Amino acid sequence: MFMGVPYIPFFLGAGTCVLFAAWFNLFWLLAIPPVIFTMRMMTKHDEMIFRLLGIRLQFWVKARNRQLHQKMWVFTPNSYRKDLS
Repeated sequence: MFMGVPYIPFFLGAGTCVLFAAWFNLFWLLAIPPVIFTMRMMTKHDEMIFRLLGIRLQFWVKARNRQLHQKMWVFTPNSYRKDLS
């Protein structure tokens, strides 16, 4: 942990601000303290919050055929693919 925030989320948050500052305007550097403070408060509430958010993002990206199931995420451990052989 760095400043009370796990390494990868810290570098993603601070790095995004630094990239925006390099590309657009240096005032984006003023966004780093609020970003770190917000992530620090999230970590204080639950240490694994960023891991849970990552898992939620992975499931959201992998969710397919939502229009068939009234926009619900449907996952199953079984494979129901037909063999064409």
